[in-house]
Amino acid sequence: MKIFSKTPLAGFLQYTPVRCYEYIEQKNGLVDVLVPRFRDKFFGKFLQPHLRHKYINANLDEIGSEAWKCCDGETKATEIAKKLSEKFGEKVHPADERLNTFLNQLYKNNFINFKEKVK
Repeated sequence: MKIFSKTPLAGFLQYTPVRCYEYIEQKNGLVDVLVPRFRDKFFGKFLQPHLRHKYINANLDEIGSEAWKCCDGETKATEIAKKLSEKFGEKVHPADERLNTFLNQLYKNNFINFKEKVK
């Protein structure tokens, strides 16, 4: 049984990431991604209404939060990497590689998709 149905992307820079889930921005600027407890339609439809907490909060750090906010379906990954470099400087160096790893993790776990068709 496959755990992840999607394979990692090698060259993501030409793609435009789009968020699949809603999020809450905390007062300190960090992001909590709201992931439904059940992504399956059957369980989601019948069990979700009976749960006290319908979502699991995925907490992101400051770099991940900034990248997540930029995944709006309009900003290409190259522009996101540039914004991260400008804002965080050496802390995020090398920005392209770090963003590549981050976007691959989000994509594999269905947190984001891409506006363009992925090959």
